[in-house]
Amino acid sequence: MSQVPYTELCDVDPMLDDVTVIGRCISTWHSHAKGRPNDPWSLDAVFMDPQGNRIQATIKRENMSKFAGLLEEGACYRIRNFGVGENGGKYPLLPHKYKINFFKNTSLTRIHRFDTNHNGFKFEPFLRFSTRRWAEQEAVDVIGTIVSIGNPKLFGDGQKLRTVILEDAESQQLQCTFFDNWSDMFNDIRDNRESIGHVVIVLQLAKVKYWNDKPQVENALFGTKIYINTDLPEIVAFKERYKNKDGFNESSCMIGHYSPEKTIMTTESFFERSCKKTVGSIRDSDAWLMYYQLPKLNVVMETTLVVYAKIHKIHKEHGWHYLACRRCNVAVKELPAKPNARASASKKTTYKCDAHGVQVPVPKFKVIVRVIDETGSASLVLFDKMVHNLVDVSCAEILNKPSDLDMDGFPKQLNRMLGKKMLFKFLFSDYNISRNSHVYQVKAMSDDPDHIGFFKKDFLSEDVGDDFLTPKSVASSSKPKLRYADIVPFDVEETDVAVGSNQESGHTSGSSGEKRSFVDLDKSEDEHDDTHKVKKPVLTEKDKGKKPLFADLDKE
Repeated sequence: MSQVPYTELCDVDPMLDDVTVIGRCISTWHSHAKGRPNDPWSLDAVFMDPQGNRIQATIKRENMSKFAGLLEEGACYRIRNFGVGENGGKYPLLPHKYKINFFKNTSLTRIHRFDTNHNGFKFEPFLRFSTRRWAEQEAVDVIGTIVSIGNPKLFGDGQKLRTVILEDAESQQLQCTFFDNWSDMFNDIRDNRESIGHVVIVLQLAKVKYWNDKPQVENALFGTKIYINTDLPEIVAFKERYKNKDGFNESSCMIGHYSPEKTIMTTESFFERSCKKTVGSIRDSDAWLMYYQLPKLNVVMETTLVVYAKIHKIHKEHGWHYLACRRCNVAVKELPAKPNARASASKKTTYKCDAHGVQVPVPKFKVIVRVIDETGSASLVLFDKMVHNLVDVSCAEILNKPSDLDMDGFPKQLNRMLGKKMLFKFLFSDYNISRNSHVYQVKAMSDDPDHIGFFKKDFLSEDVGDDFLTPKSVASSSKPKLRYADIVPFDVEETDVAVGSNQESGHTSGSSGEKRSFVDLDKSEDEHDDTHKVKKPVLTEKDKGKKPLFADLDKE
């Protein structure tokens, strides 16, 4: 190793002058816009010094031709006369606070290799992923044998991902997810998984993500390297260690098919701290009574309800999907185009999440349905996974097949959920009362026979069957039926946390002698006696000509 004094990469700081560093180049790549690999804006590299410290280096477009032929992965260099900048950007690869910027006159000198770690690996044991939480800026190296592999799954705008499960020599397993072209690398392994034998892969400079607090390793946008069953000394040595572990046999190297684990919801957990209700008695809940009886208490009053109802109709007028942040599933906002943006760039829409900044969003289901039982009807909002389970198709798959939309732009596949009867679990709180908001966000649903049997036990009459039909309304008069839009507007807040509405449609029965401010939608005007007739509100000049905010519920 060179005897010239040098600064360790962890100590690189913009306040230092005349700094010299040495490091092994362990990864190089061209950074570019999505879909434009032939138009890179920089040449980037990662260097690692003898102490294992890493730093990213960036070479701008105008200097790429000078240094591209000098940089070689695995070679060691002495670097002088460079700039130090902040390691920022959307997707920082390393946790180092700073990065190196090459100038036109930066000195890059090749030196003898200073150790035998030719590829610069820093492997993390799988057990550590369950004992510590990795920061978003950190990159990790892992090595393991493939024990199961999944099929590619579509998501977003024509993107795809594949899940691969790795196991280390200590029998600890780690989930890895590969996107787009990376997922295609495993096609041959999947097709020959029962006969291909022992397959070991190395992931270098990968990212750790958390889904439901479970860690999984993914390839980064740039910089990540993968080695699959190569003759690297590290892979050869790992295979020997894996064969020497307790209980090893050749059949254990057969790669299985990966399928996501399904959470089993027990009856006790589904009904935990919940109250059984018929649809017509939703507003007779404790939160409603406490809101009026204890108005001065500065506490949140809420109760979890479970109803057993049939999906009657879909509120098509409120759409069926939204663009969500990849990390938190909250709706993103479209950012206005920059005034000085290029014509080609201005066509690309940018989206921002309030919590996680600029994001490439993914489409998610958001469907408002009308459920009904023999006591009344109510509106519930179902989000992505629930709708997917009901119709057996993802939001991305529908968007990729425009032919599956009807003339109103509504997916035909969503009609599969109509007529399905199941348990719906949701929260009823003082929010619904104070804002007169009666569209409830479903937290869980189930058609498990054991769950339904527990719901009916000592609660529903045995005479009430599951196959009741909704009779068609027969008007007893030639007068036009009272339209719901003439009574109260229907306004749903488009957030992923709380869904609000000003409608009164969730209530079909009274619980006290208070004056009722709503009308039973299942009755025509003539079915009310003379003392309880509801007159159609008279529109003012200001309101005339306005488009109703809610479509007639009796029309398809």
